[in-house]
Amino acid sequence: VSEMTEHEVDDVEEKTAVDKYNRGAADLDKVNTFDDGGDDIRGMGANLKLEEAAPKQKIVTVKPEDLKMIMDEFELPQVRVEAALITNDGDVKATIRSLMGF
Repeated sequence: VSEMTEHEVDDVEEKTAVDKYNRGAADLDKVNTFDDGGDDIRGMGANLKLEEAAPKQKIVTVKPEDLKMIMDEFELPQVRVEAALITNDGDVKATIRSLMGF
């Protein structure tokens, strides 16, 4: 067995010390990257609060004959007439009044 110089002994001791600390750092990385899914649960709670705060939209049935009649008589685009009918809950009389400005 060959004898090591003092410099070589220092290098081996230093390498052993560095390996010891690197092993601890690798274990620490494993601990830091653990994900328990807690963020997902918090996000779901926020979504539920938003859904509760948002007003529920009513379902309004727009009859095609009402839509066509108002479009033909007032010469308005379908999108505008649909929006007016939805705003007035499908009531034709109220829709005509709102379109006329009354």
